[in-house]
Amino acid sequence: MIEEVVGRVETTHLLHVGPHGASSPGQHLVHYAPRTPAFRFEPDQRPDVVGSNAAIIDLPLDARSFERNLYARLRWLDEQHLEAIYVETPPDTPEWSAARDRVLRATRPISERPTGT
Repeated sequence: MIEEVVGRVETTHLLHVGPHGASSPGQHLVHYAPRTPAFRFEPDQRPDVVGSNAAIIDLPLDARSFERNLYARLRWLDEQHLEAIYVETPPDTPEWSAARDRVLRATRPISERPTGT
């Protein structure tokens, strides 16, 4: 349908995926994972989130602002020489789907946290 309006569209360079996977970082299973260990937790796991030199990213009421600011917050916290970063996992609902995807790609489950972190 697009070609009916604009003419022939060459797409081979857009569709090329090299032998090592996705051609865009956003298509990788892990996307912007900070150097500082980053773990996600469910609300009922909050008592397990401990550490004197750790930071917690709580969920705001607004999913879109969280989506826009997550990577910037992770980068800033990554520069603070923290022991760990903890991010509350967004709910599995349509309005939070993009935010949830970003958190799942940038963090690991709290169950994978080494003891003492």
